[in-house]
Amino acid sequence: GLRLRRLVAPANNNDGSPVTEHCVKGRRLFVKRDDLLRLEGSGLSGNKARKLFAVHNIPSQDFPKRMCSHGGAQSNAMLAIAKLAKSRG
Repeated sequence: GLRLRRLVAPANNNDGSPVTEHCVKGRRLFVKRDDLLRLEGSGLSGNKARKLFAVHNIPSQDFPKRMCSHGGAQSNAMLAIAKLAKSRG
């Protein structure tokens, strides 16, 4: 089975996702742990939080008044962008 060996990259690395190192059948395996990532105040977590990490960290005075994106009907990306924008005012 999987055994956690150590945290390789802390949650404050470049994109916010911690990376853990595991040993599986004697081989090193690195796992990007988006499931542990949360964007404070936005309600976003997981891969959507990782994808919007840079936008989340834009200073308030530089944060865009409007954002434009596109996605499929089944995509949660538009909801995530809307939640982030609402959390920033």
